[in-house]
Amino acid sequence: MAHIFKNPNLKDYFHIADGVTAETPLANIPSFVQPYEDGKVLYFPNLRFNIDFDFWAKVPSEQFEGFKKMLCYVDHETQPELIARALKKANGPPELYELLWKNMSELFRQVMPIYYRIFAGYQYSIKRAVWRLNTTLNENLHFDTYKDSEIFPEHFARMFINLDNQPRIWHTSYTVDEVYEKFGRKVSQKVIETTSTNRFWRELNHTAFGKGHEWWDGSPRHVIYFEPGDVWVVDSRQVSHQIYYGRRAISIDFVVTRDSMQNPKKHYLDLAETYREGLRGGRQLLVTSPAI
Repeated sequence: MAHIFKNPNLKDYFHIADGVTAETPLANIPSFVQPYEDGKVLYFPNLRFNIDFDFWAKVPSEQFEGFKKMLCYVDHETQPELIARALKKANGPPELYELLWKNMSELFRQVMPIYYRIFAGYQYSIKRAVWRLNTTLNENLHFDTYKDSEIFPEHFARMFINLDNQPRIWHTSYTVDEVYEKFGRKVSQKVIETTSTNRFWRELNHTAFGKGHEWWDGSPRHVIYFEPGDVWVVDSRQVSHQIYYGRRAISIDFVVTRDSMQNPKKHYLDLAETYREGLRGGRQLLVTSPAI
């Protein structure tokens, strides 16, 4: 079970969903779309899958840069060729294909029916997962942003699972509403008035947290130790976060059609445009967040 050390100077946006297990009948698993879109960090302490942690810990992934974020497209059966294609693109070792495919497909088989229930109501245009198999140390605090060449106009449904036999250590800090209210006035008027919504979103992040990997930005943090097998769900464009330490994990990041969101105003580009409009002409309008 994760250890969550909450900072009293930050909002408590953690939601403990302890009623969901791997044995819960699918019909009894409610949709968590609303709290997800409201920017909660959803943790499922009793949702445990059968994972060979020692296998993942021993995969020689540090030798292969492509294993840092290995993109894999998913279908209901997770056909072998989809995984083989991902491994080849990542320059993974051919001798490990069979073992990797076995462990990957077994995880998808267990997870996907529950994933669909947790995000019930969403429609998907792309089904994909990212295998995060290289060690990450002291990542910069940030909320997710995109280069203009990589603009991501859709929503996504993001679930994380720690595959390692060691904890994955996360820090989380301000919500994006708080970032806007605390740092929005520091974004240059040129960026506010003349750039794209996506560029403004990126500049808001840089203004708050900088562009480097420093940990001394001064922002308060919650600290979470996700244990082996832990499952959590968060819209990482709404909660600033930092991977302080982690080795093997997966994020399932299905692309969600915007019109299937419960509240499309929670799409990051809509949030960014609301913030930007509030700052035009040197103003700053307060944003009313859902009750946490």
